[in-house]
Amino acid sequence: MPVAITPTIRKYARKTGQAIPTVKNEPKPNAGEEKWLAAWTRLYPDIELRRQVPFKIPNHRNPFKMDYLHEATKVVIEISGGVHSIQSVRRRDYMRTRYLSDNGFLVYTFDPADLTKKDIDSHCEQVYRAIMNRLK
Repeated sequence: MPVAITPTIRKYARKTGQAIPTVKNEPKPNAGEEKWLAAWTRLYPDIELRRQVPFKIPNHRNPFKMDYLHEATKVVIEISGGVHSIQSVRRRDYMRTRYLSDNGFLVYTFDPADLTKKDIDSHCEQVYRAIMNRLK
């Protein structure tokens, strides 16, 4: 099973000068995801989020993926944009979010346009607070 490349692994690799291991067929983050990951790693380097976590909805033929997941607290961050404005994709996103919410996950969805330098830190702080509250 492939290992998620966490912010801690990236930080260690940069610090030691080692190459970051690659996972076969791991999709590259889009611009919104890159902004989110950069801000999150800068603000909360010790809190790891798994990226592109697959899961299956019963009786649904195609698997889904969570953009970012904090496993211990079941907090999910979705960065939607571009293709997510298409009606069929919006329906799929709604189904995914509803399923996750019904199963105890807390889902935050951000549009890449909202991830400006000014706003991204406050979005990260909002998610951080949710993680801390769920750890209590």
